[in-house]
Amino acid sequence: MFWLTDAPLSWLLLALGTVLFLYLNKPMARGLPPSPGLWLPVVGHLYLMEKNPRQQYLSWHKRLGPVVSIYLGNRLAIMLFGYDTIQEAFVKQKNIFSERPDTYVTRQLSRDKGFVACGHQWKVQKKASLEILRRLGAQSGGLEEIIQVGISHFIDEVTQLKGQAFDPRPLLMTSVSNVVTAIAFGREFRHDDAETAECARVLGEEIVHHDGMAALNFLPCLRYLPWDLFGLQKVKRLSERLEENLVRKQIQLCDDNHSFVSEYKKKMDPNKNTEICEENLVGVVNNLFAAGTETVTTTLCWSLLYLLHNPACLERCCEEVRGHLGLQRRVEFKDRKTLLFTAATVMEVQRIACISPLSIFHTASSDTEFRGWKIPKGCIILPNLDSVMLSEDVWQDPHQFRPERFLQEGKLIKKDEFIPFSIGSRSCLGENIATMELFLFITTILQKFNIVAKDAHHLPPLEGRFGLSCSPFPYEIILEPIAELC
Repeated sequence: MFWLTDAPLSWLLLALGTVLFLYLNKPMARGLPPSPGLWLPVVGHLYLMEKNPRQQYLSWHKRLGPVVSIYLGNRLAIMLFGYDTIQEAFVKQKNIFSERPDTYVTRQLSRDKGFVACGHQWKVQKKASLEILRRLGAQSGGLEEIIQVGISHFIDEVTQLKGQAFDPRPLLMTSVSNVVTAIAFGREFRHDDAETAECARVLGEEIVHHDGMAALNFLPCLRYLPWDLFGLQKVKRLSERLEENLVRKQIQLCDDNHSFVSEYKKKMDPNKNTEICEENLVGVVNNLFAAGTETVTTTLCWSLLYLLHNPACLERCCEEVRGHLGLQRRVEFKDRKTLLFTAATVMEVQRIACISPLSIFHTASSDTEFRGWKIPKGCIILPNLDSVMLSEDVWQDPHQFRPERFLQEGKLIKKDEFIPFSIGSRSCLGENIATMELFLFITTILQKFNIVAKDAHHLPPLEGRFGLSCSPFPYEIILEPIAELC
């Protein structure tokens, strides 16, 4: 004990501890990609993170290169920057980088079911889901007709406001959720009872809480704190309620009604494929609601906001839409070939807003080497889509809102680097539906309403919160019904 309290020995132990700590914080020594700074026990590099780290990540890219390692708590993550890097990982080496990481929140909520969870069977579920969505889209009226019903709901609700300022997000969320509900359960879906109606109303609420739970994946000790500070138990209760009182109920009711559920049930044959089963159907339907509601709603909210901030663009879109369609003819998706500037405006919103800057986490399915760096099995892979969608090398003036960048010689062009839905085998399977929804919603709003700021001298800021889905801060807007329609 005397020697342990001896000052020289204490200083020696401190020095040795410091050297060991610095050694462990040299990823290059272990073959890992460079990191932005020292990692600390328990928190890793989280102490370096700004509240909204999007610009910070891009600065790391410039300083450290296209592959960067960070510790999120006790979990190693590899961040990929630039189109070539992400494309090399998710397309050329998709067999290694297409898995989802096993995280605490995922295990609690998904139970390895559906097409976005970790586990071996996601390919089967995604393939089946794509086949069903293509079949539904090919039917008479198909998915476009279902989307039009959701748009009509939104138009009716806004018209009743008679030019009053309102927060567009709740109404858009309900309307988009109705679209997903109709795709999943059929156009004839009805709110048969109060419980079913309430479940349908809160479908979009679950994913809103996911950002608060993310810390539980990286700081395991936080899960033992009382009072459900991160909302996990609330989301679990909501998820179980939706599953029992809406999803499973409708699965029993849907029978050959040209819905996603009925088409999936036709594929269920335990003698051929045990993975196409009711439990996985429940997971897939939950995935459809989570993915199909939040992303479209958030992009629509950004669209209205960017149009407010760019009055010349707004005026040109209105002139194009009303000039080609008038005020009465219903917008159709085929009009996208004619309403080129409006279509380009929607794409520009998707690019500049980049609502999922880190996409959904991937993982490495085995130890591998990538661009000279060691990538350990099980580490989190984070594709930084901002580094692509806001790249000066690709877009020249990426922070300028300029829809013309998607127009060339009278045609709508789409660069390879335009990846709002990510790329590779794990890219969003609802890309085609979302593209259709965004165009039809925005074009119909431009046709039916004048978009006006609540306060022309103080526009809502083009700022948003950072998370799995980066939505603008709540704002109010005025949609004035055009006089000829009143």
